[in-house]
Amino acid sequence: MSTDAVATLRFAYNRPAWRRAGRHRDPCVTPRSMTAHDPIKHPIILLGFHRSGTTMLGKIFSQHSEVAYLSEPRHIWMHAFPYRRFDVLDAQDARSRVGATINEEFAQFLAASGRSRFAEKTPSNMVRLPFIRAVMPDCRVIHIIRDGRACTYSTVEILKRPPSGRMVRRRAKAVPWWHYPAYILKAWRNLIVPRITRRGVRYWGPRIPGLRQRVKQLPQDEMCAWQWQETVRHARRDAQAFPAEQYREWRYEDLVTDPVRVVAEMFSFAGLDVPDSLNDWLDDNIRVASLTKWKTNMTDKTVARITPHLEPLLGDLGYN
Repeated sequence: MSTDAVATLRFAYNRPAWRRAGRHRDPCVTPRSMTAHDPIKHPIILLGFHRSGTTMLGKIFSQHSEVAYLSEPRHIWMHAFPYRRFDVLDAQDARSRVGATINEEFAQFLAASGRSRFAEKTPSNMVRLPFIRAVMPDCRVIHIIRDGRACTYSTVEILKRPPSGRMVRRRAKAVPWWHYPAYILKAWRNLIVPRITRRGVRYWGPRIPGLRQRVKQLPQDEMCAWQWQETVRHARRDAQAFPAEQYREWRYEDLVTDPVRVVAEMFSFAGLDVPDSLNDWLDDNIRVASLTKWKTNMTDKTVARITPHLEPLLGDLGYN
């Protein structure tokens, strides 16, 4: 029996992974009539390359009183595929039991929250849109896109730092015990060794075909630039199969410079009203300084060197 098949059989018996990650119900919230087996209506998928503002976007949606937001439940999406080399999943991977159990995990989280709408963000979902649509046919995908030069700069800065102990512990708690053999080597190479040596990790983000080769062949910033173009292009290509009412793109730069308008558009697309208190929250938490960091800190020579790895997508998106 294949490793994927073994993981699929065990998938059904796992205690809800969001509980292991510490996502317990607020005892002050009274659950609604929804049970863990009720289907989730119009789940909201917050999509974006890492360092594109998805964390901020998740915080924005979590301000809505009817939205239960779950941050990076990668272990749930990949629960049946722990031994996959890449994060890519397609519609054929959405076997009936796999899809049912993913929905059950998220439905239990939603029921325990006492809220009516579910939202999540997982950067590696950039290469899983056909799978997500097969599992959640009525999902609403909000794709936030940021200038590839800014993403490259921000990613390189993150890679300079060793992973925090808190992140290592959170990842370990989220993974079920029978996945440990699949993750031990990855965790040792990408989390433990960098923390022991006080060095940064070699790469970060969605594991896509060709990434390992670029890690070996290219300087780190060029590798990150290549990863941005390949990942964003992958997501936009897969999104062409979605109807307009289920997928829409926004720019990170527009969200930061005009948050009231952009958030209102996003909430309307997701079928949500805009809470009266949200505009004040946006004023207090959105910072435009993030738009200029890469321009201030990257040399012209560095920009010229990474740009070929960002094109032609960078130009197609309208970034000068």
